[in-house]
Amino acid sequence: MRRLFNLFGILFLLAASAVAQDGDLLEDTALHCRAGDDAFVRHMEQGGYFHGAGDLRAALAEYSCAILTAPQDSPLPYQSRGRVLLDMAQYEGAIADFTQVIALDPLAATAYNNRAFAYYALGRTEEALADYAQALAINPDYALAYNNRGLAYMQAGDFTAALADFERALAHDFANPEWAMTNTGIALAALGEEDEAIRRFLEAINAAPNFPEPYRRVADIYYRTGDYENALKQYRNYAALVTDGMDAVARQRMAELQFRQDFIRLLPTLVILIVVGGALLLQAAGWLWGRWQGRRMAGAAALLLVVVVWPMGAARAQDCAQMDAAGYYGLAVELAQAGVLDDALTAIDCAILHDNGFTAAYEVRVNLNARLMRWEAVIDDYNRLILLHDAVADYYIGRGNAYAALAVDNPLYSAQAMADFEQAIVLDGQAPAPYIGLGNLMAAHERYNDAVVYYEAALARNGEDVLALRNAAIAYANMGDYETAEARLLTALSFAPQDTAIQDLLAELEEIRNAPPP
Repeated sequence: MRRLFNLFGILFLLAASAVAQDGDLLEDTALHCRAGDDAFVRHMEQGGYFHGAGDLRAALAEYSCAILTAPQDSPLPYQSRGRVLLDMAQYEGAIADFTQVIALDPLAATAYNNRAFAYYALGRTEEALADYAQALAINPDYALAYNNRGLAYMQAGDFTAALADFERALAHDFANPEWAMTNTGIALAALGEEDEAIRRFLEAINAAPNFPEPYRRVADIYYRTGDYENALKQYRNYAALVTDGMDAVARQRMAELQFRQDFIRLLPTLVILIVVGGALLLQAAGWLWGRWQGRRMAGAAALLLVVVVWPMGAARAQDCAQMDAAGYYGLAVELAQAGVLDDALTAIDCAILHDNGFTAAYEVRVNLNARLMRWEAVIDDYNRLILLHDAVADYYIGRGNAYAALAVDNPLYSAQAMADFEQAIVLDGQAPAPYIGLGNLMAAHERYNDAVVYYEAALARNGEDVLALRNAAIAYANMGDYETAEARLLTALSFAPQDTAIQDLLAELEEIRNAPPP
């Protein structure tokens, strides 16, 4: 179990970028300390510089000199050197330094948290839990300590307590919520609540699309439950993000699933080719039999079968090898314009198969799946687009709209839709679309006062947005403000005089206003 969580746990302080060899690292480190009144400050500054640059041995030497040149006993250099030792996986040395910090400052919650993490890394779970408890007694709002204690509880096999701590970390505004969301998913999966675990992993992905761990975790669940299509998608996303290579299990599973997908895709082709081959043999045998017997009917019938079946096999056998990515992209656009959506999807799939970084192809496939109301597929492609270009507001708007469509049947998606619209506003505060999306979410929950605020914000950015005008009118009407509703509809009609939906709304509004009181 320790092996299961160590990889992920290391992330919650600083990634280990160097591992020291066995032996007393501190004794083996050559020190060349400065002299003078500013020696302590200079060594601390240099230690911080080297630590940030990833030169851990140099940082270790500088902080050791800072300890020797400190004008009085100070916990700061011990704390700093302890963190370097953690990053070097020198946990015993780190424990000694954090113990010294605590001796000098008994209320140093961070020292208890860091020493606890060193205990956790060594598998000394009870000591880790005791230190985390002390850190939280000093600072009950210490989100990182809640998260790290959750890891220790998982190491001890107490997944219920771990889950509670991860939720506490999120409740205390953890600086990296995607870590706690991912850990929550791990605990839920261990408790057998796999559907809820999937939801939390997807929340983590939505919160931080460039964080690889939740992709791997949710892919594992999909794989175990037989959802191989989604498993392959998430393993691919994970592979695109990890910088130091996939682990052997994930790589093996992705290869297995890729082979499975290719085999299933080519199976119809193989069947047709077998039929065609059989037909050819039948034709040859029939022709020979007919010639031997003086009859040609069998040969003619077999030849007819070849004529009918062969084009099917040939067309399917071409698969995605006829053109390059650009060719299939152009074909998909033409088919989409002609309204042949399924064939357009087949063509755009081939374009992406040739080039899995083809942004325009993903955009076309998003639009095709949206027209077919395949919202999960839309979200998958927007996830990929956001991985490729994480600063494009339109992608967050599109994914938010897809989540909003799913929220009609499952309100849990509303939070993800809202997060995407808010991120779009951060990226492009002048775009009306995310405000309309937020207004639609409020209206769906009958929060019309909030809805009109968002619709009016959209109109402040584009007073001619017909959708914002129409939806604002509906919200005002539901609030009983028929006068403002009519004004918004008349404005919308002035920009879209042929829009029958607006005309119908005006007629309905007139009926409501003229209806006798109950």
